[in-house]
Amino acid sequence: MVNGLHEEGGLLQSFSSMSKLCRNGLPCDTSYGFHAESQHYEYCLRCTPRRGDYNFYLYCYDKSAQRVLAPKQAAVQQPPAHTKPKCKTNEKER
Repeated sequence: MVNGLHEEGGLLQSFSSMSKLCRNGLPCDTSYGFHAESQHYEYCLRCTPRRGDYNFYLYCYDKSAQRVLAPKQAAVQQPPAHTKPKCKTNEKER
């Protein structure tokens, strides 16, 4: 994936080509996001066209691992059931 991005016409061919192509990405503050998928992987690329900074981060996710983990993560992230606060019956109203 990274080698393809560095090839002629690729997003990461040079700093100037990345800066120009970032206009097509999804802006978020000073970074731009790109998303791609293959049969087995999902890729998220974050580009920051600012000299002197790390200019890109590439995240790669295994789709089969995501399918296995998604139900477990959803169960953990369930908010607790809403319960009414307990009121003391012998306490005076203010």
